[in-house]
Amino acid sequence: MSPFRFVSAGVCATFLLTSAATAQLQDEAPPDAEALRGQIEALAQARKQRKFAYFQKAMGEVSAVIRNPGMAGNYIIDCMRNVQYEGKNGGNADFADWKKKNRNLLSDHDFEEAAKLHLRYLAITLKRAMSDSAESVQQDLWDYLGALGQEKSLLADVVKDRQKLKFSIFDPKEQKITGEMIGDMQNMQLASATNVRGYVQDLLNGGVNSGLAAQSLKLNGHLEGIPNWEWSAGNVSGILDQDIRTFLREKKDQRLISTWDYEISFRGEVVALKKDEEEKEKYWRMDVPRLLRKKADDVELLGFPNRALSMRLDLVKKYPEHPDFETWAGKVEEQVKAMEKSAPEASPAPASSDKPGAVEFTPAS
Repeated sequence: MSPFRFVSAGVCATFLLTSAATAQLQDEAPPDAEALRGQIEALAQARKQRKFAYFQKAMGEVSAVIRNPGMAGNYIIDCMRNVQYEGKNGGNADFADWKKKNRNLLSDHDFEEAAKLHLRYLAITLKRAMSDSAESVQQDLWDYLGALGQEKSLLADVVKDRQKLKFSIFDPKEQKITGEMIGDMQNMQLASATNVRGYVQDLLNGGVNSGLAAQSLKLNGHLEGIPNWEWSAGNVSGILDQDIRTFLREKKDQRLISTWDYEISFRGEVVALKKDEEEKEKYWRMDVPRLLRKKADDVELLGFPNRALSMRLDLVKKYPEHPDFETWAGKVEEQVKAMEKSAPEASPAPASSDKPGAVEFTPAS
């Protein structure tokens, strides 16, 4: 008989259960709470430093692209290749085919400017992510809004006249250029203007935390912890309200008030570029009064309730047909009642005295 004997599974199970019953698990000695807390804090700090180092590297790469004229569009296209085609079956061939069909993007002014704005705002977002306060990016944000103001036609989605180009006519038989013709990019059977505008709008309206650049840099999912931050590079109202006004409100900074005039003017210019009379009329009749109401709220927040009341009264008088009229009027009435309630009672007039020696005051003539 073989010296090796096979033990049944049931016997093994019984042995294991018996061993488990006899060998009791014992806890370890309690750790030093203070030392453990220090270890946890050190791990968190090390993770934060690694994260910030990665953000710094990404910001350096993006900033280098922005500093080089004409490189932003190419960079975004490279990001597209990394995100949508790299590592996929037939990816290189598919990307080459896409690039051939969309090669006009490489020379399109609007696409280049939109890419530059997107990357510039991403760089500001990364800088904010590495700071405990929005104060560090306030000047950057105003400079960015200035750059955005130079490209209002992008925000208005205005279709510019196609650039006329000279095409050389090449005769394959004679192997030489025999003439020229004038045409536009559409004649080259490239991507349509609608598609180009689609890419432009994606860059301006999509979030910089989830766009092609963020995905290519492996940033998506790592920027969302920034408090009070607008993600779209082209949302002027959001940038002002989230990135700038939140900070100014915390500081009770009176520059807060001028941001409303800036927004009203900026958005008015964008609407005017659209040349849509109905949209223009709606902006000035419906949207602007609402912005002015918010401006009045901030005036009150800064400690000027009487001035805020005057502004709200002006709104009620000027826009009686506005759908928010009842809300505005209710706020005015509420503020007036509060003022009446807190006003000191008038002192009673002193009683006249008929006592001898009383002197009556007579104003000098």
